[in-house]
Amino acid sequence: MRIPSSLAAGLPLLLLAACGQAVPVNQADSEPLVEKAPVADYDRDIPDPGTSPEAVESDDCHAQVASAYVGREADAETRGRLLTDIAPITNVRWMSPGDPTPEPETVPQRLNVELGEDGKIVSVACG
Repeated sequence: MRIPSSLAAGLPLLLLAACGQAVPVNQADSEPLVEKAPVADYDRDIPDPGTSPEAVESDDCHAQVASAYVGREADAETRGRLLTDIAPITNVRWMSPGDPTPEPETVPQRLNVELGEDGKIVSVACG
């Protein structure tokens, strides 16, 4: 029986490949194709209800970033930009003059935005 020349030429390479190291089949054993991005740690201490906003000293709500908006008109465009800038924070309390005073519930990851009579942002703070 004659072996075709193309098969005869490839047979030694096939035999060599069979003698090599095994390649893991399970994807968990192989290296990832794309590096995973680090995940932010959102485990934060939450003070007891009734803690005053002044007691929240950290900037868990990105108030420092939001402070750039103090003095600006709180229209839809400004509100949208502020929300984009403080992401991933999504808990925002907009307080207008005459709104009922909220109970003294402090949430460090919440941004409180106080508006003036003219509709401009007067202050921002966590709580």
